[in-house]
Amino acid sequence: MAGTIIGACLQPAVLGVFRQIAGRGGDSETAQSTTKEAPVSAAAEPLDVVALGRLLPLGDIVALALPSGAGDARVARLLVAEGERVEAGQVIAERDNLPQLLAQKSSAESELAAQQATLEQARAAMLASYREARANQTRAEAALMLAKQELARMTKLSEKT
Repeated sequence: MAGTIIGACLQPAVLGVFRQIAGRGGDSETAQSTTKEAPVSAAAEPLDVVALGRLLPLGDIVALALPSGAGDARVARLLVAEGERVEAGQVIAERDNLPQLLAQKSSAESELAAQQATLEQARAAMLASYREARANQTRAEAALMLAKQELARMTKLSEKT
């Protein structure tokens, strides 16, 4: 709340300075208010810093997040004792949402199997359609060759007569 009050008090002064810098001038009251110090709220202690702005870190920002799908899961069971040596990849704890995750995994696997079956059906239908088209092409080529032979025979007969 104190930051809002001080920000509201400083705003006209800052606008007056901006207008002077921009060459737009400003009224004399605003120009005089730029030389005055802004009143400090009685509630603000000398060690409090109140300002409008944004804080930016000097170093890198490290984003921390729960593992994917963790939500509000908690550790349900520890599988190793404190101080015990563990191997890379060894499971050391189980979360309380393990049954839900296993159900989701099973559902995803069955969905994958259904999609793969649909894909295989589509492939089989496409292959059958391709084979039918090739058979139609072969029949059409045979009919063309027969028609050419018939034309050649008719042409030869018409020349003899």
